[in-house]
Parts: sequence; C-alpha cells; structure tokens
Amino acid sequence: MELVFHCFLENLKKKPYLLPILSNNSRTICFQTGKGKNILYLSKKKQYMVTTEENVHFYIRGQEDSLTNLLMGKEKLQTLVKEEQIHVEGSFRDLLYLESLFLLNQPYLEGNSEKRMEETDNG
Repeated sequence: MELVFHCFLENLKKKPYLLPILSNNSRTICFQTGKGKNILYLSKKKQYMVTTEENVHFYIRGQEDSLTNLLMGKEKLQTLVKEEQIHVEGSFRDLLYLESLFLLNQPYLEGNSEKRMEETDNG
C-alpha cells in the first residue's frame, strides 16, 4: 500500500496543472485499512506522507484494493461510498476536493506509470 501512496504523490508532483487545485490551506487525509493507516499531507507547496495523526481533516476507511483503485483514479470516491466499499468522515467540500484530485491525478493517463507500478509489485 505504501507504494501506491508513493506513486500518487510522485504523480501529483509531476503535474503542474494540478497546482491551482491544491489549496493554500493544507489538508491532512488519513487512509485506514485493516492493516494500518497512511496519512497524506497536501498543500500547494508540499505534498508528503506523515506519521502522526494530528489535525486530520478527512478520513477514508476501507479495504486495501478499494483505496488503491481510488488513489489510482480507477474508481470515483463517491461511487465507492455509495457502494459502501469505503467510508468517509469529513466535510462535503473536502470530499469534492479529493474526488477531483484523485481523478485528475490518474497515473495511467501518462502511459507507463501503471505498468511500472505493476512490475514493481510483481517482483
């Protein structure tokens, strides 16, 4: 799962057209699976993973495969919520913000990113 977050952040940093979407106000998002938590810090200036669960603005809980599909832009956030594959806690405004960010940050739109990730996962 850590690799998925790393790829998400790397793709985000490679796409200057997403900078206007990133807020001047930072947002901290906590992703929880049965195996643990991954926490992302997102702002216009910095995007990185954090280890402490302080000042979290939005929680996303679900199975690892659902969160992977979300981060890779393969599934929409609101669709996964409706299908009860994930549960969210936070403002509707943050939900819409994250929905757009996940969809616009799809790594497979750039060609080989998804293939590289699959190769890394397979050994």
